[in-house]
Amino acid sequence: MVLICAALLVTAGLCGDAAAATDSGQFKVSATSGGGCTFGTVSDLNFGAYNPLSATDTTGSTSMSFYCTKGQTFNWYITGDREMINGEEKLAFELYSDSSRTQVFPAEKTDGFGGIGADVNALIVQDIYGTIAKGQNVTGGLDFTATMTAVVDY
Repeated sequence: MVLICAALLVTAGLCGDAAAATDSGQFKVSATSGGGCTFGTVSDLNFGAYNPLSATDTTGSTSMSFYCTKGQTFNWYITGDREMINGEEKLAFELYSDSSRTQVFPAEKTDGFGGIGADVNALIVQDIYGTIAKGQNVTGGLDFTATMTAVVDY
C-alpha cells in the first residue's frame, strides 16, 4: 500500500500543490511618443583677419547640427543681420549652405530648408559657409562681431 501511495505521489507530481488556486488579471501598457528636434551644436564662425585692400573675398566656415524624431517635419534657417558691427562701422557678410557659395542660407522660416527626421539617433549636420566681400570701407585694427541665431522650427 505504501508503494501504491508513493507511486501515486510521483505520478501526480505535486500532491501539496493540488489544493492551491491561481487567479490573474490583465492590464495594458501604453505611451504616446512626442515629436520634436533639439540642437547638437552650433559652432562660432571666425573669419580671422579681414584686409579691405585684398583683391579677394574673405571666407570662413562652421557647422550646426541637430536631431529630430522619426517622421518629424522641420525647417532650418539662420536669423540676424548679416553684418558685423564695431561702434558706427559695419562689415557686411553673407552665409551660404554650399561650399561653392551659390545658395544663400535662408534668414526666415518661410524660406528655410525643409526636411523630415529619419532616425532619432541620426545627427543632421549642416555646414555654414561665410563670405565677407572684398573692398569694404572699414577702419583698420577694429574687431567686428555679430550674433546670429540658428533655428530649427518643427
